[in-house]
Amino acid sequence: MTSAALHGSGTTRQTETRTKTMAKIPAAIRYKNPGAMWPGARATKWGSTSYVTLNDGQGNKIAVFPTFMQGAAAQFDLWATKYTTGETLKQLIDRWSGHNSPAEYVRYLEAQTGISINTVVTRALLASPAGWKLMKAQSRWEAGQPIPMSDDDWQQAQKMVFAGAAPIEPAPIDPTKTILRKGDRGEVVKKLQTALGFTGRDVDGDFGINTLIALKAAQFTHGLANDGICGPASWAMLKVTGA
Repeated sequence: MTSAALHGSGTTRQTETRTKTMAKIPAAIRYKNPGAMWPGARATKWGSTSYVTLNDGQGNKIAVFPTFMQGAAAQFDLWATKYTTGETLKQLIDRWSGHNSPAEYVRYLEAQTGISINTVVTRALLASPAGWKLMKAQSRWEAGQPIPMSDDDWQQAQKMVFAGAAPIEPAPIDPTKTILRKGDRGEVVKKLQTALGFTGRDVDGDFGINTLIALKAAQFTHGLANDGICGPASWAMLKVTGA
């Protein structure tokens, strides 16, 4: 191993810095999932093919979407089927957040959308201009920063659910933009396992102990911090450059 590999080249330090920066980006943005939805049939319906387990100490999972628009469509779909139950906006946000929502949350939504907190949310409302503004504002509050979607993008996602617009064909997920840890599952994990030399039934899409050991060994061999977290530096090490 060269001295540069032992001590980390400038490129390695830069990629590790990018990995840390990506980890600070809200999960809703990292995984193109504005509503921070869990994996399941609804997420799959709108193009999600994998998920990751968040490193939040609670075991929460989040679906990974190919595009923000597909993730937003899933958010609209969830609200249209689970949150049009005759309740007011205030009651729904309280339910959404596990009865732990601050008063500022609903006041923010009210200010951004023009919808009174005492308005009963219906499918007709969600399909209206106020509807996409509500989804946009809600995701902004939950993520703590704006979701990188234009107003046109939000309206197109709305049409995909309420106007029968054809869903966008799922785009391949670029694994190099995904950070993986032990406990994650899905197609992106299979790409990692394949790059690590796994074959056959060992490519199971489950980031378990064997995948962790193999990744840490490869990171050590190539002079990276062998933390068992697969980010840009590790993807580059494994010569994975795209989907």
